[in-house]
Amino acid sequence: MAAHRDLSRNDLPKIGLEGFALIEEIYCKRLPKRRPRQVALAPPQSIIAIHPPQRMAESSPPIRCNQLAKTHEGESKS
Repeated sequence: MAAHRDLSRNDLPKIGLEGFALIEEIYCKRLPKRRPRQVALAPPQSIIAIHPPQRMAESSPPIRCNQLAKTHEGESKS
């Protein structure tokens, strides 16, 4: 009933921690003692490098900032 009384007071973090500790204690007592399994290691695998996709060649040469400015100056004067 203590858990019910705590629940009515909205003391959920305390109930959760105490409940977890109680369940863990009971579970560990009932659990038969087992030896850890021996796991076979996987054979080494070759590492494949993943390369980013290659950029496509541009059809026209890149325009420099000063060339772009000259182009826009000519358009604004017309």
